[in-house]
Amino acid sequence: MSGAVGGGGTSFQYLIIGGGGGGGRLGGGGAGAYAPGIKNLLSDFTVTVGAGGTGGGGVTDGTKGGNSTLELIVMLGGGAGGAAAGLVDGGSGAGASSAGSFGDEQEGFGNKGGNYNNIGGGETGGGGGGASRTGTSSSGGSAGAGGAGVNSSITGSFVARGGGGGGSAYQNASSGAYAGGAGYGGGGAGGQRNVGGTTFIGTAGTVNTGGGGGSSADAGASQPGGSGIVILRYSSTLTLNIGGGLTSSTITVGSEKITEFTAGTDTVTF
Repeated sequence: MSGAVGGGGTSFQYLIIGGGGGGGRLGGGGAGAYAPGIKNLLSDFTVTVGAGGTGGGGVTDGTKGGNSTLELIVMLGGGAGGAAAGLVDGGSGAGASSAGSFGDEQEGFGNKGGNYNNIGGGETGGGGGGASRTGTSSSGGSAGAGGAGVNSSITGSFVARGGGGGGSAYQNASSGAYAGGAGYGGGGAGGQRNVGGTTFIGTAGTVNTGGGGGSSADAGASQPGGSGIVILRYSSTLTLNIGGGLTSSTITVGSEKITEFTAGTDTVTF
């Protein structure tokens, strides 16, 4: 799985996920782009972990997640829930907060967000795209759920990451608006507002999964996306010298080491 490669660097197994996008007024945030693989790295390379995007509120859009990088590999942060041009696209696209405003994905590494619906007296937003599935479009009074993420065993046990954020629903009545569910793999759940009835805000994307943030309709502030992560698995004969700008942890499993970078940016040498 990992070891020296003559003349071409040293082989590392990796998983890179961008930061999740923040939820918007109705649309859920998109998950960060998701990329597993194997790469030969030279003895000096840069790692960056994308932060989660901030949630919007009222008419304010969320913000896109930050990009995560390993050397020249760049995984985009998830799209931000909201209708502003250029914000909804990302690693995975955000759910729509208005007609036709769902976001597009980084091709091959994410999925589109779901669409919006006007229900007469109310509105419902689409779910953010996830690493393995498109965000669900809203239907009737139900907001769209976030798209599902992906299970990975790079750390030695299966962990789901890259879920999209749930859309939210608004109804100018005591019932009829139903929140969108969280995308499997760290996506945040959507919220709902029924005027005079059941009302609650969405939830945040899970830290270090790249999950999209849940939307909150007009119930309150929408929620942030989860930060991304960079994971390396490599020969236990190597020792990584990690710059102080990165937060990381390393374990040894048999003949290999696993290093998880959970925040920051800096240079790594070995």
